[in-house]
Amino acid sequence: MAFGLLGSIIPQINRNEVVYTSPVSNLAFGKVSISSKNYNPAKVRLGISTDNINIEYLEYNKFINYGETFESEIVYVGNGQRLIARSDNANVNFLFYGETIDETVNPQKSGLLNSVLSTNNQKKYLYSPPSDCSATVTLSVCNLDSQPAKARIGLSNSNLNSFDSTEYLEYDVEIGPHQTYTRTDIKLSQPQTLICSSSEDSNINFLCHGKLVFGGVASGDLVVVGDATISGDVGVGTENARQKLDVVGNALIDGTLFVNNGIQVSSGNIFGIIDNGNLNQSLINLGTLPAINGSALTGIVATGTGVAIRDDNTPIGTATTINFSDNISATFSTGIATVRLSNNINVTGDFSVATNRFTVNGTTGNAQLLGSLDVGSVMSVSGDVNVLNNKVTNVGSATSTTDATNKRYVDTRSIAMSIALS
Repeated sequence: MAFGLLGSIIPQINRNEVVYTSPVSNLAFGKVSISSKNYNPAKVRLGISTDNINIEYLEYNKFINYGETFESEIVYVGNGQRLIARSDNANVNFLFYGETIDETVNPQKSGLLNSVLSTNNQKKYLYSPPSDCSATVTLSVCNLDSQPAKARIGLSNSNLNSFDSTEYLEYDVEIGPHQTYTRTDIKLSQPQTLICSSSEDSNINFLCHGKLVFGGVASGDLVVVGDATISGDVGVGTENARQKLDVVGNALIDGTLFVNNGIQVSSGNIFGIIDNGNLNQSLINLGTLPAINGSALTGIVATGTGVAIRDDNTPIGTATTINFSDNISATFSTGIATVRLSNNINVTGDFSVATNRFTVNGTTGNAQLLGSLDVGSVMSVSGDVNVLNNKVTNVGSATSTTDATNKRYVDTRSIAMSIALS
């Protein structure tokens, strides 16, 4: 933010010239010094414009003699507003010095807040700050007429209609022709309202300019509008700060967090350092991976160089890439990885089910079954069947010459044959 000399100019004779333009969403506040180097008295004007056409005057046709310097009270110019100067003589310089602050986060900007032209004693609304805001304002009351006039300024605790005679800041203060009466450092908060009026047949302009602070009226709290420099430690939620900034409790950052070095995280069994040089490696350093889609990972452990693959809790290697093949496929959608098996499964080596209840030797192809074998259709055997002196039961009656049959079928045929032979 700017600090010190903000703008200066020697305007051309009888021309409105811009001394300073406030950047958008910024507030500039400071004083204006007007010095005359002309031997003839110079008539000057000073005002604020929001469009570079209409001017609200802080000083109107004020005379400054040779060698004299006039210094204004604090002037507030904000959010693209312009500070305008004018002189009817050459060699009159206007210098604006002060500071600027950023008001990007403010829902309503400071600077020129409102102006009212009064010609009679009818009370008029001048300004009331928005809700959740405190305002510190300067009131510039400028007599635009060539005759003296009187002004009244009130501060209502509510609104224009509730204003009463106990709430006057100024009552019939007299302002000379083309002179300005200034009232500084007026404090306001919602719903308080500035009220103004003037004498009959007058021509007085009431101009309200100032600084707004949002977040309510401070009462023992620290309110900083602009930059702050703190050389020591700052504790939030604690009186004994352990670092330059120590926050005990949750922190909310509504914007981008910029970190030049690493981020150290420690909570429970998670500990690691995230740095901008190796984010992937840093994430691995955080330790145990959390569950994915509600199920903890099994057989996969993050290491410093990749992913350790284990077979039945026995380490078999470390991989940086995992490929699926032999009828196993993987898909990824909306953050969830899905692994599928196809209808055919090829196994290289021995195959075992339920602690050797069913095994297949990967070299010989021999199979062993500890339990019953139920065949719901045709079983084809291309070799010999050895039941190891055990019975084959529930065999049906033969219908073909190559069918095996049961004992009853054999006995019946044997008896019939014996009868026939006898």
